[in-house]
Amino acid sequence: MVIVRRREYSTALKVIVSFISKDSRNRALNFTRQLDNKITDLVNFPYKFKQSKNHSDEDVRDMTFKGYTITYFIENEKNRISILELAIFISGLINNLTLTKNKQFTPMNESRNNFQHLVSQKHHLKNSLSSCKDKTFCPL
Repeated sequence: MVIVRRREYSTALKVIVSFISKDSRNRALNFTRQLDNKITDLVNFPYKFKQSKNHSDEDVRDMTFKGYTITYFIENEKNRISILELAIFISGLINNLTLTKNKQFTPMNESRNNFQHLVSQKHHLKNSLSSCKDKTFCPL
């Protein structure tokens, strides 16, 4: 099988790696290397991870890596695995870096200002959720 990384995934990864590299280039490189190794291993065991909760298709899977969720699609007829997106889990809610949906963090491009805005939204959402009794459904 061949692994194809979609543009949405690559864009989200660049934003995350850019943010990590502000603190340490070595940690950013290690993060990228370890994630790439885990994705490459999907060729050997494509069904290793659970079916995605957000998709009814059993070929759409969610892999977890250091607090991030990588959603991928197993395309057996094309003999490939497409890496679709990279997301952050916060208090049970999925907050994509790549898709615009209600209460999600979406960098408009790869600039530092947008990523800082994303982090600000994350903290605001986290604070709002901490005051909510029911963490699975909390209208903000």
